[in-house]
Amino acid sequence: MFRQTRNTLVCLFMALVITGLFGSLVLAAENTSCYDLCIAHIDYRTNGDEVVVLLNKGREPIDLTGYTIRSEVGGQQFTFGVSDVSELNKHDPIVQPLDIVRVHVKDCLCIPDPRDFIWINKQGECYKKEVWNDKGDAARLYSANGDLLAEYSYP
Repeated sequence: MFRQTRNTLVCLFMALVITGLFGSLVLAAENTSCYDLCIAHIDYRTNGDEVVVLLNKGREPIDLTGYTIRSEVGGQQFTFGVSDVSELNKHDPIVQPLDIVRVHVKDCLCIPDPRDFIWINKQGECYKKEVWNDKGDAARLYSANGDLLAEYSYP
């Protein structure tokens, strides 16, 4: 009985880790302030891609249309739902409860997962430069009304 319960728990734990949910929940507690929607993590140390991970900690889906992520050091920003400008992000920017959304910088490939978005410039093209400073930066997430919802900083 104990072995079966332990195996079930191990499988559940692995499923959470694989989907990224567990990792996002843990990371959301570090270097961040937020309400229902958090900036859970910023992966800024990769050569081919930088990734911002948002986590919906709430109980309702959140439509991110008009929400903006802004880098404090460089002032770059990404706004969800700019479908009239870009063909790169065709899917609806909705994050389900306890789910994540990822925004990729410099990775301009078509990403089939509806949780993935590509950071685009004002012309609707893939932003191919670095956004997140390797020496430290802060990200701020704003609602469509311009209200500050979340902050995330790293050294």
